[in-house]
Amino acid sequence: MFYITTLLPQERFNMISRLNFSWRGLHRAPVVERAENQTFYDESWSKIWGNIAALEGLTHLWVGLSVSDSHFAQWTLHEDDILLPVKRVTRPQNFVLETPFAPNPQGRIRGELGHRIFPVSEPSTNQ
Repeated sequence: MFYITTLLPQERFNMISRLNFSWRGLHRAPVVERAENQTFYDESWSKIWGNIAALEGLTHLWVGLSVSDSHFAQWTLHEDDILLPVKRVTRPQNFVLETPFAPNPQGRIRGELGHRIFPVSEPSTNQ
């Protein structure tokens, strides 16, 4: 998704109507507000959400985030900063974002998004 705008001609890019992907390999929460501290990892987070927002023909979107267990608390704590670039995605109506971290009880952006964001349940330990 990072390079999709350079790999596809604009007319093909805008023909994408369904997008489903698992975003794996996420570790620490991306720094999206403090630009002077940004790394390629941080910039990638914002750029990919910008690329998704630019898909004019998008009708269905599912994104599943995979974050290492040791970083869940950091993602929850910084949830509003992390989800800020997601606010640029105003279409499609059918948008599901699955997060492996719990919602921040003081967070506001999750509710503002108007999309369906689900924290993924922890795997059952019942055998």
